[in-house]
Amino acid sequence: MWSLRLTAEHYSNEIADGLRKQLLLADAELTCSLKGGWEVNVSARNLFNRRTYAYTLYDGLATFRKSYLLRPRNLTVGLFFHF
Repeated sequence: MWSLRLTAEHYSNEIADGLRKQLLLADAELTCSLKGGWEVNVSARNLFNRRTYAYTLYDGLATFRKSYLLRPRNLTVGLFFHF
């Protein structure tokens, strides 16, 4: 039996009056249940491989920059036995 799970996290931050910054992070997981209690799992995190969340605000003579590093895309494979 196969199972596919897609998940996403959406962030909408108001960084100034009337100015919003959007971010979407997506993950996927594929699982196959085998006979005898075995299960194979493949999962991918950060499918779009967004590496930073950054923005810059300009206000007259001032400039404000903010940047955050995000988790990189990663792929994991797992083999499980249920008893």
